[in-house]
Amino acid sequence: MKRTKKFLVPLVTVIVVSTLILGGCTKSAPEPVTPVTPVTPVTPVTPVTPVTPVTPVTPAPVVAPAPGEVTRADLAGVAIKPDGTPYVIANTYWSMVCESMTNWSGIIVDRIEAAGGVSVFNNPEADIQAQIGFVDDVITLHTADALLLHSTDEAALAPVAKRCTEAGIPVVHWDRNMQLYSEPNEYVSTIYHDFVGPGGSDVIGDYIVSIAEKENRPIKVFEVWTYRSFSTCQDRHTGFKSAIDSSPLTTLVESGPECEGSDELAMNIVMDAFTADPELNGLYNQDGGGPGCLEGLRSIGKFTPIGDPDHVIFAVNDTDSGLIEGLSEGYVDGFGSHGGYHLGALGVQVMLDSLCCGAEVPKVIPVPLAFMTADNYDTLEVYGSKACWPLYPGGEYDKWPILDFSSSFGVPAPTLGLRYQNLGY
Repeated sequence: MKRTKKFLVPLVTVIVVSTLILGGCTKSAPEPVTPVTPVTPVTPVTPVTPVTPVTPVTPAPVVAPAPGEVTRADLAGVAIKPDGTPYVIANTYWSMVCESMTNWSGIIVDRIEAAGGVSVFNNPEADIQAQIGFVDDVITLHTADALLLHSTDEAALAPVAKRCTEAGIPVVHWDRNMQLYSEPNEYVSTIYHDFVGPGGSDVIGDYIVSIAEKENRPIKVFEVWTYRSFSTCQDRHTGFKSAIDSSPLTTLVESGPECEGSDELAMNIVMDAFTADPELNGLYNQDGGGPGCLEGLRSIGKFTPIGDPDHVIFAVNDTDSGLIEGLSEGYVDGFGSHGGYHLGALGVQVMLDSLCCGAEVPKVIPVPLAFMTADNYDTLEVYGSKACWPLYPGGEYDKWPILDFSSSFGVPAPTLGLRYQNLGY
């Protein structure tokens, strides 16, 4: 509370003034003087120490990097907010049962941390309710700024992903086509391999058909199912079957049991099937368990090189570092370039672009497969780098190159230059 100053008038002053007034009563009255309106005194303002102005920093001009020129160093600072705190990105995968998922995890975490962000990781081990619970916790506790979601089940995760978006936490679906389960405003982007249609799993079936027609011999292919309930596995089956059914020389037999991506289960399924049906001379593996399939053939004496009369044509939808030796030595016919690099790298770049750089990204990104054989596995390049990811040092994700998705999908590599350009700081 402001205190009012009290002015004390000295007694001597009162006496002097009184004397002068009384003495003046005997003289003629002076001309009246117009009184002056008193001025209210202004309370003095405490002077403020002037602040030395800061010279604004002019951002460096934005130069679009050429393909292959972007490195992890270019990501530095991208995931740092203007207030200096890091963006926190939650990421969850359906399972870590296969090597592809391990590499996806490694790539995503490495790129987030290289950009200065924080990764909150969850592995539900194919448990749908566990993954839903994790996402619900992210929403309720708001433990992350965004969510990278590799759903255990698209239909089951769509509602919780919607709630995530409504809570102000943007969602990027990767390796999952959410168009059938979500509205476009419920996610930033949905990224997936387009298994059905040109460039899908049909490229693997077409390869087997080409051998049958070239050699004019029937090929009876055994397909190892991973999970019948997964829409991605259903799509892999549909795309592959469409190619096999296109020729009278090729037929398809499906496994009853599911391998669940397990090498051990895949091995036992292959052994049982090829022992029961000696006419089987082709093998297609959907998703994970490839090395187990090879071991199953080896165990029953059917693991022979290409060109051998008893050779079983073996082509897979997913690759594995354990299959590269078999491919290079002529025992494995080929595989699609699906696995732990392209989709994981694309997913995290989409998130960094949209969340941190304010860049426009496509809502739907279907990614075609490339098919590799012994003739091209070590030379084929996609998105500015080798398609065969097992050729890179395992676990050393800082040495895996940044892929260039700008010309293919309109997704530039996230850099500070891109952030300056779009957000102006």
